[in-house]
Amino acid sequence: MGIYEGVTIGDGQDCSNIIKTQWLCNTGIFLHGAAALYNLTESDTWKKRVGGMTSDVWNKVVKNYIINEQFCEEHKQCNQEQRSFKRYLAHWMAATSQVAPYTNTNITTLLKSSVQAAAKVFDGCPTRG
Repeated sequence: MGIYEGVTIGDGQDCSNIIKTQWLCNTGIFLHGAAALYNLTESDTWKKRVGGMTSDVWNKVVKNYIINEQFCEEHKQCNQEQRSFKRYLAHWMAATSQVAPYTNTNITTLLKSSVQAAAKVFDGCPTRG
């Protein structure tokens, strides 16, 4: 279950022109929202949505247990704002693990490995890292 960037609507257009970019910050926000709704309702619908978004993260943006911004990082084309999106995803994933505790093991594993990988390559220069 991917969270797309949005749609382009122009004169007389409907919402069918979907922008299929999936930035990590958007996924994180929607993931946490679904987890909060699961926590409040214990509904299988929300649990499935949390599972779908979590699987989407693992399948599309995790490489070797490290979070990657799939639309810019591989080609080293992320701007400063886009480099921050991993941080937002990590924040919302940590919050998700608190309101949907069944996600804790998988999320903690991913966050720990991403932090360890980042620590190995960070050179102290925020514009490069």
